[in-house]
Amino acid sequence: MRSKLRGKPSLDYNKLYRVYSILLIVIFKEEKMTCLACDRIQQIREQSNAFFVTELEESYVVLADDQRYVGYSILILKDHVEHLHELTQERRLSLFKDVTDAADSVVAVFHPLRLNYECLGNSLAHIHWHVIPRYEWDPEPTLPIWVRPEEERKVGVDPDVLAELVSKLRGELEKRITRETILSR
Repeated sequence: MRSKLRGKPSLDYNKLYRVYSILLIVIFKEEKMTCLACDRIQQIREQSNAFFVTELEESYVVLADDQRYVGYSILILKDHVEHLHELTQERRLSLFKDVTDAADSVVAVFHPLRLNYECLGNSLAHIHWHVIPRYEWDPEPTLPIWVRPEEERKVGVDPDVLAELVSKLRGELEKRITRETILSR
């Protein structure tokens, strides 16, 4: 089919999109691309993730791999969904309750000056929330931690320290969940 304006072939954008979508699926399967959050969930299910804290209603709570900001936690949605708007209102509310329960527990255990909350999805297309404690020693407390040099943020965590942090945060979260369950009866 030719366009009447310039004699050029017109594009069927719907057909082009379908072909593009099929190519992406084929490439995805061939390259065996994986989601890092889904990989972490698999490790949690296999009980091989030392950073795992606990399972909540909609998410898994893990400590971040680097603990420069002690208590820095990430909540990973249990199933692979990329955007908050794709969740039902009920699931969004339940997920945000998970976030606030984790935040309350981080504050109770680690006593930061404030918390930052982030749900971006730019680098990892799987709904996840960062709960980042900020402390008095913070060199730039009014800016996101991402502005700090990577070598300053990427400090890892000693396995013994990690086990202690996980234990403390897990204990506080489980205490809160148990208390809420009793109060809701």
